[in-house]
Amino acid sequence: MAAIPNEKIFSPSIALIIPTMDKSEHLRKTLPRNAALEFDEIIVVDSSKKEREQVETLCRSFGVRYVFIETDRLRARNAGVSMATCDWVMICDDDIILTKFDKQLFHKLAQKCDFMFGGWGRNAECHFAWIFRRDFFLDVLKGYDPIITGGDDLDITLRATKHGRGMFVYGIGLYESEAIGLDISRDYPSKWIKNKVLYALSWYPLIRRHPFLIRNFLLSDAWRLKNILKRRQPAIRTLFESFIDRSGAIFSPIHFLILKSKRKYL
Repeated sequence: MAAIPNEKIFSPSIALIIPTMDKSEHLRKTLPRNAALEFDEIIVVDSSKKEREQVETLCRSFGVRYVFIETDRLRARNAGVSMATCDWVMICDDDIILTKFDKQLFHKLAQKCDFMFGGWGRNAECHFAWIFRRDFFLDVLKGYDPIITGGDDLDITLRATKHGRGMFVYGIGLYESEAIGLDISRDYPSKWIKNKVLYALSWYPLIRRHPFLIRNFLLSDAWRLKNILKRRQPAIRTLFESFIDRSGAIFSPIHFLILKSKRKYL
């Protein structure tokens, strides 16, 4: 009797998408390591105002596809996915070194889900969706919502969980990473404040789309008080964060309407 040939296992391709803006210092450390891994394609979406030439030179030197678009971080992520030619995409920040990516394990896991979620760094506390089947990201999720400028990772993770099959992959050997970003609250206080304000202004569209998050908002002060009592954060900084959150929540509906109006006429 003739032997039955083994069923051919589909081996999906994967692209690494790296949005960046004036962070050539980070890319000098992260890009060489990331480019050495087994990604089928790497796309750097650059929106630099001052360091465009440096970023482009780095990409050329490591054989990485370089794309320049004057846009914000979320639209840059969406654009990178749209330009990718692979079956899957992994969206990575410019200050993340991927010290490992197991291509064979990825092939096995990709057969079972639409997206994968994990965290960055060696001791990641937050786990969000970063790895997506490309058509699921574009056709079902429609990418990141540019209106939700602060809770973007939370929003897309919740939407992915609602509409697709996800798999938790942090710490199972698929990838290992190291975050080299500085302490933004200490080294770039103005940027830290800006990020906090943007997150606070995202409360309305987040809660509008995911009503159960109102509980998180109401319990946030209790969480911050616990941090103060356990001395995890300075009291002044923690109280300032609470003030930004409450102020942002008041103006969040107005901010949402302004952004929605602008997007409508763009």
